[in-house]
Amino acid sequence: MRHQHRDLAILDFPTANGAWLPDTSADALAAINKWRDARALSDVTAFQIWLQMAHRFGAVLISIGVIALFLLLRRTKDAPLVLRRLSTWWLGLLLLQLALGAGTIWSNKAADIATAHVAVGATMLSLGVSISAISCRIWRPRREEGMEIPEVETKRVAIG
Repeated sequence: MRHQHRDLAILDFPTANGAWLPDTSADALAAINKWRDARALSDVTAFQIWLQMAHRFGAVLISIGVIALFLLLRRTKDAPLVLRRLSTWWLGLLLLQLALGAGTIWSNKAADIATAHVAVGATMLSLGVSISAISCRIWRPRREEGMEIPEVETKRVAIG
């Protein structure tokens, strides 16, 4: 989104140019660009509009996944506390991220809000990777009976 170095292709939220799925026909683009030209905004292409729509669709999928994990861990009796806490943080960051995304659009891509949106997105990605790694470690496949797998020893090292 940031690397297009242009104005936002879609200036409203939650709709996109007044519709849930934007019209990117030649006539619609001509009307959109005429409106934008009158306001000294850069012209947009169908690609730029659909790139921003893909970003929104991706946000919906990620939201579903984060909420589903949060609910699953709440309903699982033996879910480790660390995963429950991390999923709560992830859900909180998701809500912040959605607010920042809307704020980015409503503020016409104000630099501080857009930068915070990118930073929270990066934090969410790293938290998701951490949750995945912890989950794999905790719920790895059960060892077959009689099969001995050595445990990895960890040592605490004093720093300083």
